[in-house]
Amino acid sequence: MPSQRIGPGTTTALCKVLLEVPTIRLLDLHENVLRDRGVSTLVDTFITISENNKRAIAKQEVRNTLERMENLYSQDDILSPTSSGSLTDHKCNITFLNLGSNDIGRKGIEYLSEWLTHESCQLKTLILGSEKNGLYGNKIDSECASLLAVSLRRNQSLTALDLNRCEDIGKKDQKAFIDFANTFDLSGKGISAYIDEQKEQHE
Repeated sequence: MPSQRIGPGTTTALCKVLLEVPTIRLLDLHENVLRDRGVSTLVDTFITISENNKRAIAKQEVRNTLERMENLYSQDDILSPTSSGSLTDHKCNITFLNLGSNDIGRKGIEYLSEWLTHESCQLKTLILGSEKNGLYGNKIDSECASLLAVSLRRNQSLTALDLNRCEDIGKKDQKAFIDFANTFDLSGKGISAYIDEQKEQHE
């Protein structure tokens, strides 16, 4: 749903759909106007999906136990397997999230950092880069980037982070580059190579 002028209010309606269809894995919201409040609503929804899945699994386990007990007393089908649903993982299914060019500031990055450290996060790709000369470029400075870098030390799922054209990261100081260097091996590929390239531009 890129470039649809989705703001904080519309994000609430979108999140209702996510709650109704928790199997959605890809969410492309590039070049909208979610801002910090919209990001907060998204993160709260991701956590709610996880909690809902936990409750569903608990109910399923109770049903399975009752079925096993019934089978023990059944003369015709003592070893019959249970027939309940196959929900086995409580984690949120979102693995791809594009929030590039959404006028996101420090608060929004704090919410995303919180989500990255949550036990139910399965996110593999997070895009926060912005279009060149775009009206709604994300306001990611050195402090925001450091928050992301530190949060990734407690994240086991993310494999790609796009901070393209977040030029404020190195303007104030080099702290973000140091934090990312401590998080990733800069001799590797992907985000490590990108951050190394950005660091060279600001030295």
